[in-house]
Amino acid sequence: METENNLENSGREEISIGPLLKSEREKRGISRSCLSETIKIREPIIEALENEDWEKLPARVLIKGFIRSYTIAVGCDTRKAIRLFEKCVPSGGEENVRPLIRKKKKGKTIYYVITLLLLLAAVIYYLNLYGRIVVGDKTHQPENEQEAHVTETDTGYSPQTKAEEPVQTLNETFSESTTEYLTEGARPEANINEEVDQPESFQPEESTPVEKILAQVTSPPENASDTQAAAGKILTATVSMRAWVKVIADDTAPKEYIFQPGTKHSWTAERGFDVTVGNAGGVEFTFNGETSNNLGAPGEVKKLRFPDDFQTKWEE
Repeated sequence: METENNLENSGREEISIGPLLKSEREKRGISRSCLSETIKIREPIIEALENEDWEKLPARVLIKGFIRSYTIAVGCDTRKAIRLFEKCVPSGGEENVRPLIRKKKKGKTIYYVITLLLLLAAVIYYLNLYGRIVVGDKTHQPENEQEAHVTETDTGYSPQTKAEEPVQTLNETFSESTTEYLTEGARPEANINEEVDQPESFQPEESTPVEKILAQVTSPPENASDTQAAAGKILTATVSMRAWVKVIADDTAPKEYIFQPGTKHSWTAERGFDVTVGNAGGVEFTFNGETSNNLGAPGEVKKLRFPDDFQTKWEE
């Protein structure tokens, strides 16, 4: 009611739109950061709107959208706020308003494209040169194998024996490279004909540490009531009308919320809660099973404590 009267008498008292929005926000105890998170508008834009710094704001149509979101979150009359803005800021100055997005210069774009093309050409040249070196090494490999084969034949080894050696080398290489990733006792065979010493009796372990951890995680708690008792005191808010709420649990930092109708939210603490409500008629609190309703009239700011003798270091 007081907000509507302020908007109706704004023309007579010559109140501009910026100071009016700021006073309504501060009257309800809503910070700029909380409002920015709620309406998804950056804090510098909200500050420029409250200070009427039109040079930092976008086009007129977007400013009206900002005012509409601002008034809905705070609880003002949107239509009257828009009319006050149109009266305080006449149209015709949109040519001087800075756009939110600046056009990029074409010179920088061309520079980036040329740099990217040069890097791409360097990569292609390197890959082409590296590929030729690898292919050149592979072309000489058969000659080396042929020379080695002739040498082995001259010393008395048969070609069949030489053909089997690469297979044995591959098996040995595989066993050596995989042994470091396996646990002791799980080493694969190094060769087909190699004899592997096995223990006389193999007994598996009773259970691995991973299985014990999984058993502890999946097992349910012994007593569910102990978990609930450890939580301490519980405060639940049931919201019937849009409301702003600030909660201090024990000595933790204050937290601000803007709840919509139908919302139900709970907090836990060891000693108690310090609560400030911006719409006392739209919120009902339940503290450890006891419900507190009829806290005040709609739109009334109310400060509560649960329990009544609760004290916190954040008190003003």
